[in-house]
Amino acid sequence: MPKHFVFIVNEAAGGGNVRKLWPKIVEQLNQLNIEYRCTKTNFVGDAIQITKRILSAANDRLNNELVIVATGGDGTLHEVLNGCKEFYESHPSPTQVPIAFLPIGSGNDFARALKISDNWKTAIQQILSVKSPKPLVVGKYNNLNEGSTGYFINNFGIGLDATIVHNANHSIIKRNPILGKFSYIFAALNVIRTFKPVKTEVYYGENNQFVREFTKGFLITVTNIPYFGGGVNIVPTASPSKNSLDLVLIEKPSVRQIIIFIINLLAKRHLKLKFVTHLSKKSFTIITDGNRFGQIDGEESSSQSFNIKFETSTYSFWVN
Repeated sequence: MPKHFVFIVNEAAGGGNVRKLWPKIVEQLNQLNIEYRCTKTNFVGDAIQITKRILSAANDRLNNELVIVATGGDGTLHEVLNGCKEFYESHPSPTQVPIAFLPIGSGNDFARALKISDNWKTAIQQILSVKSPKPLVVGKYNNLNEGSTGYFINNFGIGLDATIVHNANHSIIKRNPILGKFSYIFAALNVIRTFKPVKTEVYYGENNQFVREFTKGFLITVTNIPYFGGGVNIVPTASPSKNSLDLVLIEKPSVRQIIIFIINLLAKRHLKLKFVTHLSKKSFTIITDGNRFGQIDGEESSSQSFNIKFETSTYSFWVN
């Protein structure tokens, strides 16, 4: 059992809900006599740097006792993971400080996939009940156009879902602590109606010798868990315990096909539809012709033409 927890707290997460709840969380931690400290983030990307500073200050003895607790939404967890991966890539170590998650965000898809409670008191008890870290598969992406690399815990989306994330993140509803969880739904209703498809190529297999071409790419999502967009069960069989990533590509459907898709989505039969392509691979490359928004774990990236190689990686998490 570790003796020290470091909470990286994003008070802006969940439409500012973390800011309201944090004093109550502190009170609960003190009542439980938990040894902890906390650091609050100040801007997007801050959790990456905070994580790297925490790991840099830890010695070998503390590494075996330390757990970093990402406190916020999936975006906060995404930054903590990337901070850990960046640190250990430049400072190789046989022991990784594990990551725990206290989910108080808008989507919380990672928590949903790992059955982490959305009740923060229960989630704290779940963290305390863990006996040892568990290695989980995470997604790694290489942006071949930019020469950059990063990691994701949930999804990397191009096109429809990324545009929905962009619109949702810039909506007034997203910043509302009560209505924030519905921001994706409201954004989706508008984007589905206006989105223009994109030509897409998918390369896979050893040396990328196989290629699938799509002229009307509509929704292009690489996922590591079953859910995206705040609870949509896009790949029921996806799991961070499997050494693979799942690609779902939907070609531009008609209104009738959208209705059919929604009905089959609710019944978890949507992956068998003719206009839906599903691949489960350890690695593959996606190239799009035409600028589109991207999203990584619910955080938007700039509009661009994508040339992305995806592959699996692993990290240690403090979960049951």
